[in-house]
Amino acid sequence: DDDLLAALPKTAVVPVGHRRIGVVHGDGAKGTTFDRAAAAFAGEAVDVVVFGHSHQPLWQQVRGRWYLNPGSPTQRRREPAYSFAWLRLAPAVEAEIVRFSNRS
Repeated sequence: DDDLLAALPKTAVVPVGHRRIGVVHGDGAKGTTFDRAAAAFAGEAVDVVVFGHSHQPLWQQVRGRWYLNPGSPTQRRREPAYSFAWLRLAPAVEAEIVRFSNRS
């Protein structure tokens, strides 16, 4: 819905305890989804960037910052399985990508 999209920010930083989580969809015209997600928080003090758009699960650390794409529990696209992720922030930053098949 266009009204909902207009009301939501393009990016958000969510403080959780002593951690900061950057959230962005990751869509755009230039570069890869990962590149766009990383650029969205360049110069921003965040511990983890959570993004989507590509529906490709990812948990990766680059230059001290964690990046999490949980994939999709509803549209797997080219992925062999649906997925979602658990993000744990204490005592350490950890994520678990859970893959599953939809056996309706």
